[in-house]
Amino acid sequence: MLCSVSLFFPKGGDGMMRRACGFTLLEVVVTVAVMGIMLTIALPALKPFWAGTAQKEAARNVLGALRFARSNAISNNLEYHVAFDLDTQSYWLEEGDLPSDSNVWNRIREFGSFPAGVKMATGSTCDNRVGDGDPTTADNVIQFNPNGTCGSSGMASARYICVLDTDETIKFKSGLPSSITGRAIIKR
Repeated sequence: MLCSVSLFFPKGGDGMMRRACGFTLLEVVVTVAVMGIMLTIALPALKPFWAGTAQKEAARNVLGALRFARSNAISNNLEYHVAFDLDTQSYWLEEGDLPSDSNVWNRIREFGSFPAGVKMATGSTCDNRVGDGDPTTADNVIQFNPNGTCGSSGMASARYICVLDTDETIKFKSGLPSSITGRAIIKR
């Protein structure tokens, strides 16, 4: 640290001694270099933490889609469902034409697909991992009624969408434990 002393003359009077301190450029450069080396050493230890964030984000996105569908069903007095396609690992929102037993379903919002390295599965034990081969139709549907309850069809009878990592380990389950309440949660 470099310090210097200077004489300071305030208005109308005596001189006072002031001391000014600061860091030299060399000290700053060495400090930044040491911090860079420490960060480089720490990055491999943080990699598992970052790898889990993609699965957590996918589970939260599914949870948000389910809650959005339930909210729309209640506020618009129509059936809504979130449709999942296992072939493309994507999901979307569809609106029914009636409050009950809808005949026509219109796709009204795309939620996107799971990120690379994250896989989707359904079923109570997450064993349904392959779709029907048609990316335009849903393999699984979780339906919401205007009274806030939930129904389901397809292979999603357990009302859960499972989030898997690259080695097919189950990381999270987003879904509904009870069709009566229609309340969506994430299970680890």
